[in-house]
Amino acid sequence: MNTKQLFPLIMSAALLTACGGGGGGGGGGGEEPASETAQNSPAETVVAPATAPPSPPVVQQGEVTTAELLVERDYTLKQESTLALEVSPSDQAASYLSVCSEFDPNQTGYAINYGNCLIRTAIEGPANFSVQVPNAVNSLIAVRWYYEAGSEPVYSFWTRERDGDIFSIR
Repeated sequence: MNTKQLFPLIMSAALLTACGGGGGGGGGGGEEPASETAQNSPAETVVAPATAPPSPPVVQQGEVTTAELLVERDYTLKQESTLALEVSPSDQAASYLSVCSEFDPNQTGYAINYGNCLIRTAIEGPANFSVQVPNAVNSLIAVRWYYEAGSEPVYSFWTRERDGDIFSIR
């Protein structure tokens, strides 16, 4: 057989496969009895839900519904808040400051994601900065790296609950 003779054969097979092939179904003679069809085809199971869908919660006396919520007029839906960074080191040594939100304590100190810092800058002496902190961030770590060889970094911590909108870094 050559390619011209194979093409119609392949197309017919594809069409029959797409249409589900032969067998019982609607119309045309030659239908099989229902018992034989059920034995030759996979079983289909329909499962009814075991329970009814949950009903809406009932508001108990003393609870507040959303219609009763009151919001102060000056409240904004900002997703960030301003944080003042006050760097007041006890020395005037030049250092590099990183303020980051992703960190975890480990055996050697802290595992810090320096790729996700709010600020990274060189400082020398006191400095003040203002940064926008996402409301989802509840704690920050500040690391001062001194340029002197062999010096250890100095860590400072800020938590929203304890420190509010000011982060004092030593």
